[in-house]
Amino acid sequence: MRTRRAMERLRRLIEWSNGKIDHRIYQKAYDYFRDAEYFLKNRRYYDAIAAADYAYGLLEGALLERGYDISHLY
Repeated sequence: MRTRRAMERLRRLIEWSNGKIDHRIYQKAYDYFRDAEYFLKNRRYYDAIAAADYAYGLLEGALLERGYDISHLY
């Protein structure tokens, strides 16, 4: 259940960051998010968490570099 909540938070972050960061970074984060969804669906929970964390890190780093406050998205 915790993983699904984390995925929903990540989905909101992805939606919010679209157009705010470099498209290549956004696309890579989105691809990792899709991988996480696949892993979650196939009950590969550790892989899902790892992929989601990587996507989150890419987005957070890119947004912070651009000066965006993302604390409201946690």
